[in-house]
Amino acid sequence: MDLSGATGMADMSQGTDEQTLKQARKLIGQKDFDGAIDLLSPLDDPTADELFTLAESYFLKATSTEDKRKSKGAYRKAIQLYPKCYAECSDPKRACREWAWSAYCLEDEDELERAKKAGLAISDDAQLVVIHYFLKRDHDAPPEEREVVIDEALRIDPTEPNALPTKAGFLICDGQWKRAYELKAKAINHFSDLQRTHPAFPDLLARTALLAMIQGDDWEPYLEWAKDQNCRAPWVIVAEKIVGMGSKKERVAKAKELLSGEAEIEGGFDEWLGTKAIETEMGDVEQENGATGKPVRKAKKHTSDSIEAMGPKMRENLIVGLLAKGLGRVAE
Repeated sequence: MDLSGATGMADMSQGTDEQTLKQARKLIGQKDFDGAIDLLSPLDDPTADELFTLAESYFLKATSTEDKRKSKGAYRKAIQLYPKCYAECSDPKRACREWAWSAYCLEDEDELERAKKAGLAISDDAQLVVIHYFLKRDHDAPPEEREVVIDEALRIDPTEPNALPTKAGFLICDGQWKRAYELKAKAINHFSDLQRTHPAFPDLLARTALLAMIQGDDWEPYLEWAKDQNCRAPWVIVAEKIVGMGSKKERVAKAKELLSGEAEIEGGFDEWLGTKAIETEMGDVEQENGATGKPVRKAKKHTSDSIEAMGPKMRENLIVGLLAKGLGRVAE
């Protein structure tokens, strides 16, 4: 029997599938997420990579829209698709991260735990655990429950830069100042260039400067770096005022009072410090440790203009950026 015709048809079908996938990824690169969805949705028997690309199209659409209803609808579509394709697609780790983040945005802890379990069965990925922590935090889970999750992330990756400063917050609450300082400094050393561009980074540097001062270590490099990044960030302003106060004993006491969250600052930093009013814009960053009494945070969505050409590296950076965004909201 002559099978050449059948073989040719199979090759042509495979070529068509590859062209469809290539075109869909091209549309994603052009930020035309709806175009990619329209192209992939009608497929009768999609491959794992086609399903993954479709799921990712919904995921990226969700992160780039300001309409909360549409965003949640896209996330729901995504979490229906990731379980069907993550294990056999070309990038299972990224698929599970996006699956977990989608569940986080929908505040669905059961779904997030499924994504986390699936991802950890494939590889040790501390970022999945960090995403789980963010949801625990947002749901006001007891501190001991949240700390267990952060410890899990650090067992997987002791250098995870999102988990390190969070663990430091727990250590501060226990009065373990030296260990907290070590973890904050370690986190800064392991932050990516992308994470260092996040609006919360200068405040992290300023808090690390205060911890360094408490330990009698060189605090100036951290504070100078913070000032170079954003001299008007709230913690940068208050750290600079603290290090310029009276005696070393007074400076250390003020720093500990602020970092531990014991300070009563209902009237703001200025009243607590007894100084002139501090004028600053919080932007999209939330204070840590309840330092203002009432954290101020203005939600910031990834707009389509902020997502550059969506190659594999950019998609990876988007996840890192989302995690950095979550880190900016830590309030231990």
